[in-house]
Amino acid sequence: TDAGIVAFANHPRLSALDVSSTSVSNDGLRHIAAAPNLTALELGDTSVSDEGLRHLLIAKRLNRLDLHGTAVSNEGIALLNTLPNLGALDVSQTAVTNPAIVKLNGRKNWGHFYRARDG
Repeated sequence: TDAGIVAFANHPRLSALDVSSTSVSNDGLRHIAAAPNLTALELGDTSVSDEGLRHLLIAKRLNRLDLHGTAVSNEGIALLNTLPNLGALDVSQTAVTNPAIVKLNGRKNWGHFYRARDG
């Protein structure tokens, strides 16, 4: 839950977190993003949306992000261009389309992304 996240989100050794298929919401991301050494975040099958992605913009070390099955869209994905280390992204089973992913592909450090919807 969002309340449970508060207890450990600022731990200095937290580098990877998997909260897939939990009740974590956009508000919970505010706390998660504050983890100073967060590099990998699994948010699949949660209620996270574009609004929540705005909280992640301070997570400058983030290099792997799983958003499969969430309510994110092309608008939210465009925000991720400000994350300098992001190199792997899963947007399967979302409203994100391939053209939005193509825009991200210009990144020098882009390593892997999972296919988005056509369109």
